[in-house]
Amino acid sequence: RVMLLVHNPGIAMLADVLVSKAPNHAKFDKYPSGATIVIDFEAESWADIELHSGEVVDFVVPRELVNQ
Repeated sequence: RVMLLVHNPGIAMLADVLVSKAPNHAKFDKYPSGATIVIDFEAESWADIELHSGEVVDFVVPRELVNQ
């Protein structure tokens, strides 16, 4: 398990090339501050991860958490 804390535009570009299919979320392309994506890979190690091979488990932006 790895958690990356990074700044845009880098994280938006990284997320886009890691996932096989972008999440159905209106804010994914803009990747606002504090947005979080959880990606699952079927790989034994980081060395085995290929571009566009990750499955999006969840994507959320902070504003969506305000009323929860």
